[in-house]
Amino acid sequence: MGLDRDLQNYVIEHFQDCLVGRLVKGIVHNINGPIQILSMQLELLAMGMSSNVSALERLADSGLPGGELEGVRKGLGDLASRVDQMEDALRRIEYNVRLASNRGDTRDREPRPLVLNTVLQEELDFWKADLFFKHQVELRLDLPEEPPIVVVPEKDIRDLLDGVLGACVEQLKGAEDKELHVFVDKAPDDSMILHFVHSGPAFPEATGTGDPALARAVPAGDPGPDRVFCMLLLAIAQEVAKRLGWEVRITGSAISISTSHQ
Repeated sequence: MGLDRDLQNYVIEHFQDCLVGRLVKGIVHNINGPIQILSMQLELLAMGMSSNVSALERLADSGLPGGELEGVRKGLGDLASRVDQMEDALRRIEYNVRLASNRGDTRDREPRPLVLNTVLQEELDFWKADLFFKHQVELRLDLPEEPPIVVVPEKDIRDLLDGVLGACVEQLKGAEDKELHVFVDKAPDDSMILHFVHSGPAFPEATGTGDPALARAVPAGDPGPDRVFCMLLLAIAQEVAKRLGWEVRITGSAISISTSHQ
């Protein structure tokens, strides 16, 4: 990465803190929607409960219980539907909070079995906090029917995927067509190859050789902040891949990650 080793370790250690800060507006946006649904449904639920209590009281004194009973049944059905919506909204809130809150946790660095499909899906969901990615990028995701298992430190694989996804997003911002295809192949040695192919311009030249190590994170001259950030993201991805014994290859607008130990 062209940085002092201690500084390099510090940058990677706090990479997730940087991402959460960068995407905080989108994270709040993703949480705020379900909260508004909950608020509206709770208000309607309170009104419905009051109405149905009144209907039950009338039913007790009614000479025509059939009509009153049908109204109560309909009201209770509406209440059940609103409760379902609130439960779904709560699950979405909990999921988004979990995606954000676990990212800065660096205490557990031990390798453990992880389902690759699940990790990939969670990372893509996390990047939906980037409102450009969420609303403008057309995503194609093709995952194996039998989810592969990888045994790695969770923070490392998330750092690696976030570096790659972040670099793809940066390149798509200036593209006319904004498409990202993520898919997984199996190599002859039964290891996995993760592919990320976007429709934007090629990655910066300094990373176009396929060499898994960047000579430096920032090129000479004034490349502009977006290009520098893209190169920094790629540098982090390549450095973390080396820690895992994996390989990142960059060619044009495509990135592949081989889980075969080098």
